[in-house]
Amino acid sequence: MSQGRLLVNILNEVINDLKDDYLSTRSDELVRLRDQVLKSYYEVVNMKTSSKSLVVGFVDAGFRTYKTDISFIIPIKIGALLRDIDGKLLTVNEVLGKSSVESILMYSSRKPSGEKYEFRVKVRSVNSNSLLFENRGDDLVASQEINRFVREFVKPSLKKKPRFFVRFTKYIEGLIELAYAVKLLHKTSEAGLKPGYVVLDGTLVKWFAIERAGSGRVDGLNIVSALTGLDVETIRNLLWRIVGLSKTTKFTNIARSYGIFRSAGNVSGGLYTAPNLSESKDVCRILTEQAAIPKRKNLVKEIIEIVNRVVYERNNVYVARFPLTPDLKNVFVLDLHVPEPILSVSDDARFNVGVATDVRRILDEVVNELFRIRSKLIGEPPLGYMEVDRGVRFSEEESKTFEEILIGLVRGSLEDELADVLVQVFSPTTRMRYGYR
Repeated sequence: MSQGRLLVNILNEVINDLKDDYLSTRSDELVRLRDQVLKSYYEVVNMKTSSKSLVVGFVDAGFRTYKTDISFIIPIKIGALLRDIDGKLLTVNEVLGKSSVESILMYSSRKPSGEKYEFRVKVRSVNSNSLLFENRGDDLVASQEINRFVREFVKPSLKKKPRFFVRFTKYIEGLIELAYAVKLLHKTSEAGLKPGYVVLDGTLVKWFAIERAGSGRVDGLNIVSALTGLDVETIRNLLWRIVGLSKTTKFTNIARSYGIFRSAGNVSGGLYTAPNLSESKDVCRILTEQAAIPKRKNLVKEIIEIVNRVVYERNNVYVARFPLTPDLKNVFVLDLHVPEPILSVSDDARFNVGVATDVRRILDEVVNELFRIRSKLIGEPPLGYMEVDRGVRFSEEESKTFEEILIGLVRGSLEDELADVLVQVFSPTTRMRYGYR
């Protein structure tokens, strides 16, 4: 038997294993219970022609990460496009006279200091005409505030954990993107453009609350406040007009969503989900019954966190999540900030009808306006969603230039031994040798 034919036979065997495993998973009692709850919680709604024409902002960021075991160097490109009511895409420079794409350098480190560990974060803007940091020195002030946050409110025990250092760095990275969206919404509204909402490429849940010291007086919105120069209450009021749209790639999310949409049959134009008011009592009954069984409490928690979860606990900000499909093939998830959870459970499950009613109205406006004008790309994403990605993506040439500057400065300003170590860490040939490219 030829090698090619043998490969086909082995792959066919593996595919059959995958099919059997998937089917057995679907028959699992707990999986079926979870899917039953989700199908009852979500109502499938047809996308329709928008009754409004709104200005929509799209924000995206590109990242490169250069990492040692004690530090991160992260160059960031961040930008936005605004889609006017006629579908024309406008840059930030055209609307506000600011840089269309901003370049930011983030540095974080974790080093021992006696029996403790010190965290340090520095965020510097490369642009002189920045939307996020409008005045010279604003980035340094923001860095000082973030470091104060780390010193005063992050538990000392957490600082000892390398995994927490990585997680916290990624947390700040994500908050920079959110801060840019907040500032865009704030400044364009001041300029009279007043976007209906701003869309971030990705899930809003990635800014999940980091465990803090017992005082609990601050959360991630305090970091956003430091980055934007706006007070927390102003930011919180703007969050209701900032949504997340993520391209779903996780197998379980796609499979669950297909199961929900399958009940709608063959409908053209696209589908989205919304909280199902008529099934709320049944959902609560099932979850209350399951929460009373000790072994099922984790399942109930998992279901709750699929549909909504807290992101800024101190400021009572949650994210509610809704699968949608523009073309009945590709699945996206739309995230909304909400002031209270729609679905929650302590001893008994609770469905917040008031919040759910408001969310249904918002979804009707957001989804139908967002997909009123679509790009002619696979998945039919809204016009502006993928277009902004082109401006912030790091090209190979840009990465090469950054690495050459970084390595040149390392060689010129550090002792030979340390320079040799860092050159090997940051060298693109090293990453290729270890399979990082």
